[in-house]
Order: sequence, then C-alpha cells, then structure tokens
Amino acid sequence: FIESPISVHTQTGLEAPVGYRIVGARFNYLWGTTTTGGTQTKTNYYVTYTSGGTTYYLNDQRHFTTNKFAWSYDSNTGGLYTGTGNNIQYLACNGSGRTRPLSPSSDPNNYYNLEVFTRNGVTYLGWPEFTYRQNGRNRNGQGYVIGTINAGSTVNMEGYEGAPNNAAIVTVETETETIPSFNPGTYTLNVYDKTGTTVEKTVNVTQDNAGGILELDDLNNDAVKFQIANLGEGKQALVSVTLLLQALNPYVDKMNIVCHDPNDQFTLTQTFTADDFSVAGGSFKFYVPTSKKDKLLTLTFSDLYSKYGDESYNGGDGTARYSFVTSPYFSAFDGVANNKVNPEPEGTTLDWNNDATDGGLYDSRYTTNQAGAAIPSTHKIYANVAGNIRFKFNNAEDLDNSGGGSGKNYLEETPFSVKDYLGSDDPDGTSTKGAFIKCQLMASSETQKSGTYFVFTADETRYNIAPTDSMQHRFYAFYRMDIELVAEDFTPTFTPTTVYENTFYESTSAPKRLKQYGIKLGTNETITIDDGNGGTKETMGYLSTHQVIEGLKSLSDIQPEQILYVDANELLSIVEMGDTAISQIKEGLGQNVLIYLPEKT
Repeated sequence: FIESPISVHTQTGLEAPVGYRIVGARFNYLWGTTTTGGTQTKTNYYVTYTSGGTTYYLNDQRHFTTNKFAWSYDSNTGGLYTGTGNNIQYLACNGSGRTRPLSPSSDPNNYYNLEVFTRNGVTYLGWPEFTYRQNGRNRNGQGYVIGTINAGSTVNMEGYEGAPNNAAIVTVETETETIPSFNPGTYTLNVYDKTGTTVEKTVNVTQDNAGGILELDDLNNDAVKFQIANLGEGKQALVSVTLLLQALNPYVDKMNIVCHDPNDQFTLTQTFTADDFSVAGGSFKFYVPTSKKDKLLTLTFSDLYSKYGDESYNGGDGTARYSFVTSPYFSAFDGVANNKVNPEPEGTTLDWNNDATDGGLYDSRYTTNQAGAAIPSTHKIYANVAGNIRFKFNNAEDLDNSGGGSGKNYLEETPFSVKDYLGSDDPDGTSTKGAFIKCQLMASSETQKSGTYFVFTADETRYNIAPTDSMQHRFYAFYRMDIELVAEDFTPTFTPTTVYENTFYESTSAPKRLKQYGIKLGTNETITIDDGNGGTKETMGYLSTHQVIEGLKSLSDIQPEQILYVDANELLSIVEMGDTAISQIKEGLGQNVLIYLPEKT
C-alpha cells in the first residue's frame, strides 16, 4: 500500500495536519542496474549555531532549526550544496550591501556562492574577502552567515572585520554508509482497483519490456494497493509510484438555515452561500409573525451543497464527499451517536447504539456506494444541532506582526476531531465547554432571541483501503452563524401591471379575450438588513403563503386566470413555504404563470 499523508512537518519542525485524496496513480515498472553491495565513507558538513546550550542547524530552506541537516562540499569551488544531478542547490547570497539574505543557486560557478573558510582555527561559511560600506566608508573584512534561534527567520550573511559571536560555524563529521546489493530479476506487477479487492492491471516484467507504466485514474482513495509477485530468491524488483493528489475540501457552496415552530406548521428558510474566499459564516435575521413571538423556535441546517460533490449527490460530478459533522451519517461512524444528539430525519431509521464498534471511515458498516448500508447520502446534508463554541484550528490570531513580541512567532495548526472538540475549552475564554446543542430561539426573550452557532463540515476519501486505519482521511471546517429572531407583522400590497391589453387563446369552454396582468408583491412596511458587503439596504418584509393566496383571489377587477406572473422578488421571504406551497399559489392562475421568489426563499 502507498497511503496519502495526513500530516506534514514544517520548516520549523512542527507537525501540521493536511488532507488529500488520491485521484490517480502511475506505476513505473523498471529493471535497475546490477550493484555489488559494500560500504563507503561519507563526509557531512553542518552549518551550526549554538545558543543557550542548544545547537541549531541550517537546512536547505535556509532556516536554522533543531533538526540536524547535512550539506555536501564541493572541493572545486569551496561551496556547500544539497541534492544531486539536475537538482543541486548551492548556498548563495545575491544582493548588495553589508547585510545580504541567503538565496539558492543552481550554478556552481555563481559569483555570489558562499564558501567554507577558516579564520583563527575556526571554520565559517561566507566570504573570506568582503569589501563593504559602513558609516560612509569602505571596509575590508569577511562575510559571515549569522545564526538565529528564531525558526523560520531570514538568515543573512553580514560583513565584519573579524568573526562576530553570533557567526555560524561549519563542523565536519564522517559516517559509514552501507550500499545494498541489487540483483534484478523477472517479476509480476499486480495493481489493484480502487476497492483494493480486484487486480485491475498486471504485467510480467523482464529486462526486455521494463520501463513501462500501469496507470489508474478515477480514484477517490486514501491509498493504492499493488503487489510484486513471482520474484526469484535473491532477486530484487524496482518499481516507482507517482500519486496524483487532490486536497480534501470541506468548504461548501451553500446550505439552508430553516426556522421551525414546534409542530413544523410554520417554517422560514434562508440560504447561506459561500466560496473559498468567504468562509467565515454569516448573519441571519428571521422575521417571524407576532403570533409566534412566545414560541420556542428551532433552527436546523439542511441541503448542504458543494459543486465538487461526487455522483452520490444530486448533480455531483466531482470527488468531494461532504457532510455536516453532526449529520446522522457522520454520527453513526464517529461515536457521537450514543449521545443521541442527532434524531434521524423523518422516515428514516438509524442504529444509535454503535459506539462500541466505532471505526470511523474504516468501520465495517461503511460502504462506499451508499455511504453506509442503512444510511443514504441524503443523511449527510442535514443537521439539527451545531457547536456552541468555535474550534481553534491554528494560532493565527495570536501572531503579532507589530514586532517586539516574545515566544512563538510561527504558525501552528491543530487537527480537529469530534472527540477533541467535545468538552474542550472555549478559545474565546468563557467557561463554556465544547458541545453540540439544539439551536432554539424565542423572539420575545431578550436572552433567547439571538444566538451564535458553529456549523462544522467535513470532506473525506471514498475508498478507504489502507491497513493503517487509525489515520482518518477526513478534513474539517466550520461556519459561524449569528442568528436573530425578530417578531413583526407586515401588511401586504399587490400592485398589478398590464402585460397584454387583449389576448386570444383557447380555454376549456370557449375562446376568451382577456387582459393579462403581472402582480408585484410587497409590504407597506420596510426593514433594514445587511447587504452582504458590510453595509445595509432597505427591503420589504415577509408574507405568508396564505396571505399571497388570499390576496391574489381578492384583487378587484382581476380574475386569477388573468395573472401571467407573480413577482415576489422584493420581499424578504415567503414563510410557510412547504413542498406544496408553489402549487397552491399557482392554482387557478394563468396556465403559464411564472412565480419569481425572494432571493433567500
């Protein structure tokens, strides 16, 4: 198996979480060169700086860290380099002035390459002869690489007449390397399909046909599986594998926030939309009738959508496997279910007593085609609980760019898991512990009319075949939702516009010549809402489905069948919009009637 990574080590030595899916793989079957084993002595050069008893090493990213890093020495030029063949990089310091930042160079004869030199019995890296300007006059000295204990800081070469105390020194160590023998032999390369159960491609490799490629595409995997078989005793095979990785993307394009009364007779829906550059969340104000102001109303989240979804989602043609972290699907596999925080959507059944055998993406009940034998993919896109505090994915907010600070000055990331979130401390310093809670508000209550909720989303790999099942290939994000209820009633207005003065069409009885109208819906009252760009705008209020139906029936001198369109575009919303609401509004109107809905209905 070759598995995609779930973490990387940064230049500062820290481990940072990453999320990838394997979408393609190339298996290059080779022959190799016969090699006799043995040993060889290798000389390693280290550029070091010691402070407070700790030794720091200059690496190929031109940073000092506590991780030991060895350089190679070019005896022809006196420079240090890393890499081999076409990937060799020398240390240089292109620029001008007394202080010059280190830079890479692929040219061994570059004028600006640094050199190893010795002064007073100590070996340094820099320039043994360096003329520079200081205090308005030329000085003749040397250039020295200056050590630093701040991981990730720019490393410079500076000019001095004599080595400063913070100059880095060069130390030399030798080690004995073992060179393994290599005796190529014929072998069979078997490459398995995305499920890891069936050999999809195979080739018998000999010296005559080596150098070919077996390729897999259309993957959505945590790992790829292959086998080298039929290799003679004492023989070796040579295979290189190239993986095409795609970042897991938990950021979605839209979701609905739905406000319900206790009996679901009254619902309000608003749609949250986002892109990869606007992922913080949103503010939502729900205007509810005054008759509902003393009711405890519930907020749920549904219709989660990403334009990158795979074919198991409606209209999906990508690779994303997105879900709400508190969806019934997710809970069944991540140990939240035994808390019973997620009642299943109406008309479905789920086993909530499965925490004893929870295995995440490697659970035996996980099936790739339907995302769980008893769990359809629609269960991924609904949630009726949300987080009560945010999760601190990184320390970006703690980094101070004004200078003068002490302590950490580099980015540190923290992987998310449900287990780590539940019971965690609030990053904002309150006494609240992390939990998934029902989102319930009451318009008449000063303490309950608004709330802040954190909606967590995830993206995951589809075919999870790696044997290292403790590594969950799932990546996370969250959206902050600030929601407020306002109790207010609105008086409807119906403004007709003539579309046709005279028409002729066949009805079920006899030809009719009727005037045709469009009806614009509005309210006498207006409200101020956010415009989505940091400002505000005026808009109409809301109307209920019942108000619209009754109002269209009661228009003077206009029969319902004369109405060619109904324009509700300027309303904030139409409430009580159930599955049959559109049909109820259209009933009796013109046969080709068009309904223009409010933006967030």
